[in-house]
Amino acid sequence: MDIDKIRTDTLHCQDIIHFNNAGASLPTKFVNEAIIHYLTQEETIGGYELEAAKQTEIAEIYDEIAKLIHCDSNEIALTDNATTAFNRAIFSIDFKAGDTIITSELEYGNNFLNYLRLKKEKGINIKTIPGNNDSPFDLEEFEKAIDDSTKLVAVTHMPTNSGAVVPIEAIGQITKAHDILYLVDTCQSIGHYPTFVDKIGCDFLTATGRKYLRGPRGVGFLYVNKNILNKLEPFSIEMTGAEWKSIDHYQKLGTIKMFEGWEKPYSLVMGLSAAVKYANNLGIENIWKRVSFVANDLRTKLQNVNGVTIYDGKGELSGIVSITKNGVDTTKLQNHLRKHKINTSISPQFTSLTDMQKKNLMTSNRLSLHYYNTTEEIDKVVETIDRI
Repeated sequence: MDIDKIRTDTLHCQDIIHFNNAGASLPTKFVNEAIIHYLTQEETIGGYELEAAKQTEIAEIYDEIAKLIHCDSNEIALTDNATTAFNRAIFSIDFKAGDTIITSELEYGNNFLNYLRLKKEKGINIKTIPGNNDSPFDLEEFEKAIDDSTKLVAVTHMPTNSGAVVPIEAIGQITKAHDILYLVDTCQSIGHYPTFVDKIGCDFLTATGRKYLRGPRGVGFLYVNKNILNKLEPFSIEMTGAEWKSIDHYQKLGTIKMFEGWEKPYSLVMGLSAAVKYANNLGIENIWKRVSFVANDLRTKLQNVNGVTIYDGKGELSGIVSITKNGVDTTKLQNHLRKHKINTSISPQFTSLTDMQKKNLMTSNRLSLHYYNTTEEIDKVVETIDRI
């Protein structure tokens, strides 16, 4: 990868060290140019009129996402964020009392809250699969947990609070063998790690634009396998997904559009399209190789810093590096880094309650790297952490 060219495309990355890519990455200049250009055109000719004139360009985002995750463009619905995509997916499933959702100990807080809501309102069961010495998700325990009540397997591919990577392809093979619905939350892995639905075997995939895709905030997407669309009933209906036939009757169209709102922030859609094109041009396998390299370099160097503990586990690890430093409050460490123009974030316990409690952590510091980060930046961050 031509890192100098990539950093030239990333305005102001020379001014700060951005290790908060799991929060929101620095976008390329092409993302902001696309947004501003569209907004300027709206101002010139009007919102509806511009949308009508830009149908070809608008349609490109679906093709680019389909290329990124290996699906058909008619299996993609745009949403405002990954949580909206996730909720539209799970609340379209016809859960009955006694049905079971199987998930992992690394599940994201917003996701688990909605499992609990389904438990309260529908009477479902929730089974949480632990990790083992080799993996954050024990596949043997998973197979033992499956029974006739299992309705959905839903897992977060990469947790928000550590560098663990859940084996989603292996899980997919098991869910397929048992003919169980399968949802993967790729909020942290999309644009970071190859997430090909034809290899994963998932029925749903949820994603955001602002993190490793390097897109704008306020836009994400949902993938739904077209073969299951007729089995689903969205929790709300818009005219994109149904036709009002008479005063007391409507007809569901049965397409992916039933998960998509009619009103969209088209300027942000243009920004996301530019971001996904950039990722596709670089190649997601190349991106993953680079992210893995810089993150492992950071972990190796942090191991030599007195008082630092890394909480990412073993096996395959992501671009997210989770740490604490003995005797240093996580907020104090974050502020110390910020004074040196280093962006990081903090993972509170509620973002992944089961995993954080198991590690006996209330908070941890999260350093999340991307392909445009450099070894020189890593050295400065490690030195800055060492000095506090």
